[in-house]
Amino acid sequence: MLHRLNVLPGSDLAKEVKKKLSDCEAAASEGEHKFCATSLESMVDFAVSKLETHDLQVSATAVRGKKETAPKQRYTVAPSGMQKATGFELIRCPREAFPYAVYYCDLTRATKAFVVTLVGEDGTTAEAVAACHCRTFGWRSVFFKVLGVKPGTPICHFHKTTSSGDRFTTLRCTTS
Repeated sequence: MLHRLNVLPGSDLAKEVKKKLSDCEAAASEGEHKFCATSLESMVDFAVSKLETHDLQVSATAVRGKKETAPKQRYTVAPSGMQKATGFELIRCPREAFPYAVYYCDLTRATKAFVVTLVGEDGTTAEAVAACHCRTFGWRSVFFKVLGVKPGTPICHFHKTTSSGDRFTTLRCTTS
């Protein structure tokens, strides 16, 4: 397989490819729907099928200012603060480290989305998509160990721009 992808065996990319294939083939957690999309079209098809609507809103974290320093500084929430994103269901599709386009999409019920304006120490601003997972009882224990919380604790995180410049793509079903 690695040869077909032009990836050197034993390389960091080979290890990443093996991990991503394992993630894509693993069973979904309870209450989760997941899909490894290999095109934007298959990503949208997954979202439409799971959200049962064509009325989608796409969001991504956007950084304005000195992009080269943006990921390496402290940010504070701007006075405009946090706003609950419109819509009631969220699918996130981060692009994975892979020799071609692979988006790891997942829909987890009981997730709330927020749009947060952040301001960096140098004045750089970012409109960041944040997700708060309200029901975490079925999650792997590693998340709770890393965060120092108990299973069932709501967990929130930002969907950030990755080191390669790829952005998490978030698809939301909009409410009427």
